[in-house]
Amino acid sequence: MHMLIHDKRSGFTIVELLIVIVVIGILAAITIVAYNGIQERAESTKTISQASAFVKGLKTYEADLGRPTVSSCIAPASTITGGVCASSDAWNSNTPYDTAFNQALATYSGVATPQLSRYGGSTPTGQMWFHANYYGDSRGVLYYTVGPSSDCGLANVLSPTPGYDNLTLTGAKYTQRVSGYTRCIVEVFTF
Repeated sequence: MHMLIHDKRSGFTIVELLIVIVVIGILAAITIVAYNGIQERAESTKTISQASAFVKGLKTYEADLGRPTVSSCIAPASTITGGVCASSDAWNSNTPYDTAFNQALATYSGVATPQLSRYGGSTPTGQMWFHANYYGDSRGVLYYTVGPSSDCGLANVLSPTPGYDNLTLTGAKYTQRVSGYTRCIVEVFTF
């Protein structure tokens, strides 16, 4: 009796292995992109929540003490050098730091120590500032930055061009997108 022996090797072919490696690579890329998007949204949500608390605090401040008349950066005191916010882009370069205003805002907003966003063009990044009379157009505004694909998250977003055309943009989601972050200028009150 003759036995038939099969000489078939078991295992994967090179093509099958390459297909599996490519699929794993694609899944890894999708996961990394999704993870980065989740991080940006979480960081931006934290900043928007803080900005919302500041807007509410500023409105309460106005109701109790009258409209704030000082402009000031809103940042942890540890980031302030020489009484001004750190140098940044032209929008808030050399904004003064008013200690009394920041202490009152902390009381009215419930935010004892402002947290800087990781997004922005200044060093340190993510500073906020309040301007009591934005370019002389009779409105108090809050400036802050969020992630590059995030929206400002608050109502009354203003256009990026100060002056005569700086009307509240109906339904605008952000003031301006720039490389690496989104600028937000929201109207707090008018007078």
